[in-house]
Amino acid sequence: MIALGADPGATARTPPEHHALHPRDPLMRIAAFIVALVVTNLVVTGGILLIVVSSPEPLMPLIWLPTSALMLLVYPPLLAGMLLSCWDVRSSEEAAVYFRRWWIGLGSAQALGAVAVLTFSVLAGTAWWLTPAYLVVAVLLDLLVVRVGRALRLREEATRPRQVPWTPMSRQEIVRRIVVIAGVFVLVLLVAGIGLSLLTTAVGAPRERTDVPALLFAVEFAFLAAALTCTATALRLQRQVREQVTRDVGMLRRIAKVVARGKRIDLAPDEEVLAARYAAIIAVSLPFTLGFTVLLYAALAAQQAEQILSGRLGWFPVGFLVFLVVALVALTPLQIVRIRRVRAYARTHAALLHEVP
Repeated sequence: MIALGADPGATARTPPEHHALHPRDPLMRIAAFIVALVVTNLVVTGGILLIVVSSPEPLMPLIWLPTSALMLLVYPPLLAGMLLSCWDVRSSEEAAVYFRRWWIGLGSAQALGAVAVLTFSVLAGTAWWLTPAYLVVAVLLDLLVVRVGRALRLREEATRPRQVPWTPMSRQEIVRRIVVIAGVFVLVLLVAGIGLSLLTTAVGAPRERTDVPALLFAVEFAFLAAALTCTATALRLQRQVREQVTRDVGMLRRIAKVVARGKRIDLAPDEEVLAARYAAIIAVSLPFTLGFTVLLYAALAAQQAEQILSGRLGWFPVGFLVFLVVALVALTPLQIVRIRRVRAYARTHAALLHEVP
């Protein structure tokens, strides 16, 4: 379903006029990502509630099918928008081939989601308009994120300076950002916990039945807020990759194979300088990305624990919780190995950092 039309910048390869970088541009990208994530989650949550309300009781154990289908319909556009906002997908032939694989994969995921929603609708005998409504929402999201993603990239290209000074993140700044993430977690946990406690008291709900679910709900919000704070740092570092290394995804993939995967590929002298910068940046970026993943999985785990206690969705929350734990246990060691490999490359090539490519 993800259809990419003609890129406004694809026909003219001449660089746009450069101006001073507006200080609000990075904040605009982060704000757009957060708004998109919130809207996407609201669409998924609303769709799940609609399915639960309209589904007969005997089919509730199969509720995981439309839930997974909604995620396949909604999240691929979000990922496509993120890619389009960061990269010129036609910067080179290699980049075009690479992103074509992405579009095929994301479109296939949406098609699978559409089939799953249709299958469940037939089995459950839901309203005839339910499946078309989900498909229309998916198509609208596709069109929206394609336009917004490209607009953000073109705005950034039109306002970035020709030469961006090389300023690696200091250890003090890294510590400060970790403290900010921890502070956001504690603050949101306290605010959400107190707010939910006051709400349950105001509606007269029995505390013995609401305390634990309310606590899990507050923990979920706190983990999600901390994960979004990690994302802000990771996005800033990804911006540094584009500014200090390259905007050509083909070249970036070659460099990443050498730095992050340990492949033996001959790099040109200027590419070796760019590889050293890339290693220095993602040596900081990868731990924040890992932190985002762990915090997001923790938020999802808290959500599933709350669903298990409520008993509303049958065995699906149990299976999803087990999947989250297995995925995290399997992926975390691989990410740690990659972080160590990148840090080793950054140390051995530190002398190239301040050379001009």
